[in-house]
Order: sequence, then structure tokens, then C-alpha cells
Amino acid sequence: MEIRLHDKGKSIMKLYNVILTLLVVMFAPVMIITQETRVDELPAYTENVVYDSAGDGLGYLARPAKAGVYPDRVLIHEWWGLNDNIREIAEDFAEMGY
Repeated sequence: MEIRLHDKGKSIMKLYNVILTLLVVMFAPVMIITQETRVDELPAYTENVVYDSAGDGLGYLARPAKAGVYPDRVLIHEWWGLNDNIREIAEDFAEMGY
């Protein structure tokens, strides 16, 4: 049986389409869950915290304002220190329930 290059190209495209379809089916629920979580945002409780005895280590705590058990996220800021961008990211996570 002789396979022509043109037929081989069609087979590769079919395989590519199958793989792409599988990826969409696998990850679509994750995208939907993420969107649903963001729609139902919780208010955030925030505060600055000192985490060493010398008072040099300044951190930022952001958590959902409603009492409960939530998963944790630890964010590490850039080398130049804690800034508003990292605070906003922490607040976004808190609003999503982390």
C-alpha cells in the first residue's frame, strides 16, 4: 500500500483536530468554574502585618471577610518590595475565596 504525501498530510491534520478537540473538552470546565467563581466574589478583609521581631518584615494579609475555612495562597513580591500591584492581586484572591 502506497501512502502519498498528500494523504499523510490529511491524516496529520485529522490527528491535530482530534488532539485540539480533546484539549478544549478537558479545559473548558476549568474555564467555566473560574468564571463562575469570579462572578460570586466575596468582600475581602485586608491588613498590613509585621512578621519579624525587629519590625523590618512588612507583609500584607488579604482574606475573605466572611468567617470560614478557605484554601491558602502565599504571594511573594518582587525584589524591590511590597507594592500596590501585589496588594491588588492578594485582594483579588481573597475575593475569589482564597
